[in-house]
Parts: sequence; structure tokens; C-alpha cells
Amino acid sequence: SKASLAIFNREASNTIDGQFNGQLKIPTISSKKYKKTHVEVIQPDIKTYRYMFEKLKDKSDGLDEQIEFLGDRVGQQFELKEGCEDPSKPSQVDEFIAVGRVCCDATEGKLNASSVLLETSREISHGKRIPMDLGGIKDYSLFPGQIIAIQGINTTGKMIVAEKIIMPSFPPPLVRDEEALYKCNYEKNTKGEPIDIFIAAGPYTLDEDLSYQPLNEFIQSCTENKPDVLIMMGPFVSEKHPMIIRGESDVSPEQIFEEQVSQRIRELMKTSPHTHVILIPHAHDLIHDYPLFPQPKIDTSKLGLEKVQSMSNPATFEINGNRIVIGNVDILMSLSNSEISHQQRRTDRLERLSRHILEQQNLYPVFPPAAEDSMDAACLPNLFMAETPDFLILNSQLIHFVKLVDDVVCINPGHLSKKGASGTYAKLTIHPWPKKQEGGLKMDAKVWERTRVDLIRL
Repeated sequence: SKASLAIFNREASNTIDGQFNGQLKIPTISSKKYKKTHVEVIQPDIKTYRYMFEKLKDKSDGLDEQIEFLGDRVGQQFELKEGCEDPSKPSQVDEFIAVGRVCCDATEGKLNASSVLLETSREISHGKRIPMDLGGIKDYSLFPGQIIAIQGINTTGKMIVAEKIIMPSFPPPLVRDEEALYKCNYEKNTKGEPIDIFIAAGPYTLDEDLSYQPLNEFIQSCTENKPDVLIMMGPFVSEKHPMIIRGESDVSPEQIFEEQVSQRIRELMKTSPHTHVILIPHAHDLIHDYPLFPQPKIDTSKLGLEKVQSMSNPATFEINGNRIVIGNVDILMSLSNSEISHQQRRTDRLERLSRHILEQQNLYPVFPPAAEDSMDAACLPNLFMAETPDFLILNSQLIHFVKLVDDVVCINPGHLSKKGASGTYAKLTIHPWPKKQEGGLKMDAKVWERTRVDLIRL
């Protein structure tokens, strides 16, 4: 198509369109002669399951457990001996701290300052929903499904007058093994050299054709740069592609994947055998049996990619001791569409949306989910983060970005193909853990301080 030819004949390619810690050096291609990475899956693979069979009781139990779990965390955070209180009891002149889920008073329509309800757990207040008066709150950012703590009073039992909104803290910090870190960073093949990771997210072809020209250009860049790790996030063959929707393709999705994706990945692995390739599915993937979130991993053995590592969606893993969490669902767009925010000072919206994920310790905290996102309640435990990661990768239609949220590097690599034009991908360069003069590693060092991120426009 004309759009594919335009990509092929463009004057500038692979230009930096966003950067973090740009002063840090990138590894030279001549140093990439051997495998330097150790990849360890932290979150167990999501097992195959029957979807569309969820029970209402299981769904309500899961939602209730979320309130109780974060309620316990808030109780520990503020040293509440008796835990959080029942906010529905009338004549509470004294202030109380209560935990619940943010809801809207209408089944349809967007949340606003006058329609906010607090839904309590069944154990504390039989799941009651109490209206909230936010007039006394100067700064807040709320969305349906968000678990929050409220400090306030309820003199009538019919309205909580909020005086303070308390957000849950981030998940517990990582506990690292110094000996294992040292081996990953300075022994075996790493030898104290930085590693680089390329991250791309689908779609991988333009809307006008199925030639996969953006993917071809990206794989060519990988062939030239020979990254240590390549992470490719679906969709690989999208059910949303216009030609597939119109029935204009006469080949199967599996055949498209074999001819356009598998062959290119195999060619890359021949020219760069040390590159560790990871595939993560998406709900729009026609080559996968699970059109919803979360998802088991793709069976790569059926797709001719036996040497490629397949991971579930979401995925939690470590590369040389650096914790990475990936959620391949557009939660950022869902948050952006449902959030209400009132700030005295201007805040960074993309950073704020990323912070919601970390505070909720949940890769899809919006409830009810967006109409375009299918969820399975039985798999909700797979969405929780047990520990605070070093990197949080969130694929979204929103503009590509890299943000530092406290000590977490949050990245949206963007889509490799954006309808009729080429898109973006991310390149991470992670330098080794710093050593102490007397020996050993500086265990209190921050990962983000030795990480460079380049957002590349294809």
C-alpha cells in the first residue's frame, strides 16, 4: 500500500522521541557476542481456564476481598488497633477512618463530585453504599473501582463528610538476594556490562494492508542493534484490523502469523542468537484462544517458535535481578476516561494514572471494566502486584511516555503501528548494580538511577 511504501521510503527513521536518563551510555554492538541475561519468571503462568462461566458469588467475593486486603494495609499504615470503622453508623461526631470502593450513584454516566459513593465490605457494613461530600477536600483524584480510605464524620448515617482521602501505599519493597544479584551482574557472561532491552507493542501492521512493514522495519533495527532481550506484546494478528473485519483476507490468522511474524523472529534469532525473545498476548489476538484479560501464555510450539519464551498476560519477571511487570491491556485509557480529578496545582496526568496502578496494587483497578475490556473475575488474583517493581510497562493508545513514579520507571512504549502511520517502541539500557569499595553491592542503590530509556519513533 501507499502507507507501507511511505514508511519504507521515509527520510528519517528510528529517531528519539522521548528520553529518560539520556546521559547514561548505551552498550556497543561489538560487546554483544554472548548471552548476558538471566530471565526468571516470578508470577506463575496463568493456567488455562473456562471463561464465560463465572458465578456472581465468586465475583462479589473477589471484589470484597480487594476491600478487605487494602483495608488491612491501611490499618497497618496508620496503626489502627481495631482496624477500619463502619462509616454507615449515624451520630459519629468523632472522626473515623473507613475503607471502601469508589462507586457512582448511577449505573450509567460518568463519575462526578456529587455522585461519589463509598461501597463498604460485607464484613464491616454489609456492603452498604454511602454518599460522600467532597466539598472539604482540596485535592483528589478518583475513579470507579478505586479502593480508598476516608477520614471524616457521618452525623446522620446518610452522608460521609470527607475531611481527608487516604490512598493505599505502594506494594511492599522487593527483597533482593545480594549473592544472586552479583552473579547476574558481574559473573557468568554479564561481566559488569550494561544490558539493553527492546519493547514493542502491536498492532504490527498498518490498517491498509497485512504486509507488516512496521514490524519489518523494527526487526531490521533489532538485527542491527542486537538487543540482549526483545519483548513483543500483542496483538500480533488483531481482530480489529479493518481488512479482517471486512473479510478481505483469504488466509488464516495462524498463516498470517507464520508468514509475517514467525519468519521474521526466526531470522532475527539466526543473526543475533544471544537475543532472548519474549512474547506476551493481547485480548485482540486471533492466534490466541482467550479474548479477555488476564490470559494464559501463547503456545509458541504450534507457531514454529519453540526457542521463544512465551509469558502470560499480565507478566511479572526479572531480567538480571531487575523486576518488570507488564499489563498488556489499555488500563491507562480506561482510567483516563473514568477518572475525576480536582487539583489545586497542575499535576502530570500520565504520572497520576500510573500512580493509581501502583497504589491499588492491581493492574486493572477500574470497576466496572470498560466496555471494550473483557475480564474474568475468577482470575482477579493474577492482577495483583505482591511487591513494588522496578519497571511497570503499560501498553496504551495514550501518547507514549516514560515517567518516574517514586522509584518505579513507568513506560508506555506506544503502538508500533498507528493505523496509517508508523508508531513507537521503547529501548531500555540497564547498567549493572554498583559495587562497594570494600566489596559486595550497594543494595540501597536505585535501579532508575542506572537505567536509560529511549522512546524511538520508527
